[in-house]
Amino acid sequence: ALQGRIRARQPIAEPRANRGIEVPLSPLAEAKLALYRAFLDSGLTKAELARRLGWHGPSIDRLFDLGHDSRIGQIGAAVAALGREMRITTLPAA
Repeated sequence: ALQGRIRARQPIAEPRANRGIEVPLSPLAEAKLALYRAFLDSGLTKAELARRLGWHGPSIDRLFDLGHDSRIGQIGAAVAALGREMRITTLPAA
């Protein structure tokens, strides 16, 4: 469902506690979703993000593919190209 929203370029809300069913995601998927939200907020096109990074279009597409095993450094570079900073936090286990 999340990948479908990304393909359709639809917004994905931030997770909130007590909202119903929780679906655990991998840390990489969480990072990709955070990048996707920042990308939508930026108003940039994928082509402009690719230009800023000096990457080819398919590399940008893979950043938003939840099934692709991107490197966290690539996601960090894309976040920085959007003028954002990426931070990783930990939470107590439920």
